[in-house]
Amino acid sequence: MFRPSQVAFIDPAVRDAGFLAKHLQLGIEPVLLDPTRPALAQMAEFLAARPKVDVIHIVAHGQSGQIDFTAGSLTRERLTAHWSELSSLARGL
Repeated sequence: MFRPSQVAFIDPAVRDAGFLAKHLQLGIEPVLLDPTRPALAQMAEFLAARPKVDVIHIVAHGQSGQIDFTAGSLTRERLTAHWSELSSLARGL
């Protein structure tokens, strides 16, 4: 049976992030993001070092058009500024 490879990137500002990381559904690899480094860069580095990942989960705070990571927000208006990291994420899928 095919089991997709899944990873969950968890921002440390999420309440009980450590507990959440330990109690994800079986088969989802947790990655607790470093609050001092840009989130997208960390995700890109992780995916570059792993074989093909089928599903990416992002657990963070946010609002419409914005994801709020501890190390900085990603907004719809600034997507083009993060094109390199976003391209790396896409290649990892």
